[in-house]
Amino acid sequence: MEIEKHIIVDTEPASFFKEYLDQGFTGMCYKTEDGKVYKQLHNDLIDVGLLRYLSHIKMDNFAFPETLVYQYERKKENILGYLMPFMEGPSIKDIDPNINMLDLIESIERAEMNIYELSKYGGVQMDDVNPSNVIFSPDKEIKFIDTDLYDYFPSEEEYEIFKLNIKEFGNLIMCLYADGFPFTNDRINEMWYKCVRNGRARPSIILYELYNELQNNFDKVNTMGEFKKGIELLKRQR
Repeated sequence: MEIEKHIIVDTEPASFFKEYLDQGFTGMCYKTEDGKVYKQLHNDLIDVGLLRYLSHIKMDNFAFPETLVYQYERKKENILGYLMPFMEGPSIKDIDPNINMLDLIESIERAEMNIYELSKYGGVQMDDVNPSNVIFSPDKEIKFIDTDLYDYFPSEEEYEIFKLNIKEFGNLIMCLYADGFPFTNDRINEMWYKCVRNGRARPSIILYELYNELQNNFDKVNTMGEFKKGIELLKRQR
């Protein structure tokens, strides 16, 4: 594999630190003057080989490293941080509850297709998929940030990696929108369990099934807020 895009500096430029954004497990994020995100790393917590690998992957819905920043020379121990795209939008847990639920489910379905494409690319396995690291963009796309705790297994079968990634994503989606398990519908329960246990069922399919279940039991379930209220009502029927 060719050498990743990188820059070598004596000290980090002031232009990297226009605006503080957030702090994660592996470092602190800042918005740069040219609209990128610079992540200043805690060196002992990061796999530089992983960063180099991810920097070759170009996918619009994943904020992978674009440019690695080294001090003095390109050595793993000299890594300072990396530049990545800025992903605009709220956390997936802060979506407007008035969004149409079918639109949200379609966004989740598209995210699953992106995850499948990622799984095919050298066996990249997702990790740390929590609400802080999943963005809902203005164009209703689900995007993933803070990817430097992912892993890669080039020799693993892509379907096995896909199941692990769906399990990771599915646990988040079920926690946010379908936390009423067990439901009164045994078929939905079986799919829910397969999703969170081993990634053998996609979360979008479960949400479609729950949406239809709610439409059959209640008068009006159009928005995400109404959907979540309906889930609460289903809980009381148990």
